[in-house]
Amino acid sequence: MKKIFQLIVLMSALVVWQGCGSKAKEEAKEAAAQKELAAKEAATKREAVIARRARIEKARLEKVEQRNIALAQLYKTQLTYADGKGRIIYNKAEVNPTYTGGEEAMMKYLKDNLV
Repeated sequence: MKKIFQLIVLMSALVVWQGCGSKAKEEAKEAAAQKELAAKEAATKREAVIARRARIEKARLEKVEQRNIALAQLYKTQLTYADGKGRIIYNKAEVNPTYTGGEEAMMKYLKDNLV
């Protein structure tokens, strides 16, 4: 009778031990799956942040280009403009420079004076 009781106790201990072991394995698998899911979500968030920053930088560069084009067009139509300190800056001369006597006189001067 004592041996049967010991055998029953041993069998029930084995059943409990196996049951606890399978729960621990399942919990470990679940924890690993949660970590993997969290890593995927973090990677997705990082990609979204990188894409958003790229869009912002692209929009900023486009605005800078538009400003530069607008300034270039403004400078073409005006002879002067004032910089940030209020100084006048000239973009083009009112009268284009020419050599006295025309191009023929300039060529003659260059031929005579260049060594």
